[in-house]
Amino acid sequence: AVSPDGGVEAVCRGRLPESTEYDLWLREPGGLFGRRIGAVGSESMGRCRQVFWAPGGEYVAALSEGGHLRVFDRQQGRVVATRWLV
Repeated sequence: AVSPDGGVEAVCRGRLPESTEYDLWLREPGGLFGRRIGAVGSESMGRCRQVFWAPGGEYVAALSEGGHLRVFDRQQGRVVATRWLV
């Protein structure tokens, strides 16, 4: 998902083959690498299903297939909220 200002792309990336966990990364649109901002989930929680941006671009959220939602502060790279949506 591309940020509202178009300058940053948020992507979920698995740590396979060494792990079954998924992380949220911020990178330049179309880039391969970027900055890891945090863990999203694992195979047992369900893979990363969708990424959302707040309208102002200050927060980015990732939703797992299992309904686990994590909201991250874009600048500080920390979790600011977490919810189960099931």
